[in-house]
Amino acid sequence: VRTNQQSPGSFKEFFTDNLKGTLSKQGVACFLPNANNLLLWAHYSASHTGVCLKFDRTQDESLFALTFAVHYSQDYPRFDYLSERNDLVIKAMLTKSIHWKYENEIRVFKTNIGNHPFEKESLKEIIFGCKAAPNEITTIRRLVDNAHYPDLKLRQVKLKDNEYDVEIAVSYTHLTLP
Repeated sequence: VRTNQQSPGSFKEFFTDNLKGTLSKQGVACFLPNANNLLLWAHYSASHTGVCLKFDRTQDESLFALTFAVHYSQDYPRFDYLSERNDLVIKAMLTKSIHWKYENEIRVFKTNIGNHPFEKESLKEIIFGCKAAPNEITTIRRLVDNAHYPDLKLRQVKLKDNEYDVEIAVSYTHLTLP
């Protein structure tokens, strides 16, 4: 308090720096419930060239143990440092601009950054973007064939003919492994 009185704004700077440092050490994975959204493919798959991994979170309770819905707000989250000290990181990590509300994002928290293994049974689909390179599709297909994922479906998004939207093909039929 004294430091902030002598240098107004110093507590806010101290708090912001510490919060950013804490957040940078947290592992966060983001999931979206709707795989056939044109904007999501444009934003998150390198303009339709990437993939979407579809999981059944009931098949891997350890990976999806800390799962939370994102809160969308017009304003930055406000904190009462004294009464909400234990909830600051969660509140900061679960608040996003109202402009992204269409995503309906779900976040999974981990106490460390990096790759985390998942149960093979939990991966249900790999959905390729409509502009995914055929050689990359073949590479991914070989990887999953060799890893023996049970009941894994491979599908691909395609642009709709008469409207600005995408649809997910029922099955991926263009792929033939040499």
